[in-house]
Amino acid sequence: MIKSFVLFSTIFVYQFFALNPVRVIVVQDNITLFTARVVQQPEDDNNFVSDKNKTVTGFSFASAHETIGLMAHNNLTGRYFDNMEIGDTAYVEYRDKIWEKFIINEIERFEAVNPDDPYSDFISVETGEKINALDLAMREYGQGGITFQTCYGQNGRLFVRGEYYSDEEPLFWKKIFLPIVIF
Repeated sequence: MIKSFVLFSTIFVYQFFALNPVRVIVVQDNITLFTARVVQQPEDDNNFVSDKNKTVTGFSFASAHETIGLMAHNNLTGRYFDNMEIGDTAYVEYRDKIWEKFIINEIERFEAVNPDDPYSDFISVETGEKINALDLAMREYGQGGITFQTCYGQNGRLFVRGEYYSDEEPLFWKKIFLPIVIF
């Protein structure tokens, strides 16, 4: 079941993400694939992607469409996106220490028709479908949940999507307090 903000306006949702941005991302299969700090795009630069390792960038376009969008360069943290598989778990921690759990449920690859044009059409590697840049953005970021994006090869884009599962933090994040017994 995907968490829905149907009762609220898109503006409210965007303000929620802006006021309470994602701070940390943890992705696990049977082991932890990666953890990364999340930085937000500057308000005036929706093309910004962090050039720091162990960091992903919160995509402002996605936030405006009720989706957590996380981008990273493929030679930095984005290299881990290619290791993600259907069924893996992604946890996000917001600034207010609230956690949400997402289950990876879709992985798609696209090739740019004209790699020098940021608004190029794209071709699905799996199906051969041709799609324009705006329709691709809405497909990947307009459905809620979480989307990871990185590049691959010369012209490729990798999208890994997950749906909301629950409000819980990773088990290893919980602190275990054992009583101290003094004799």
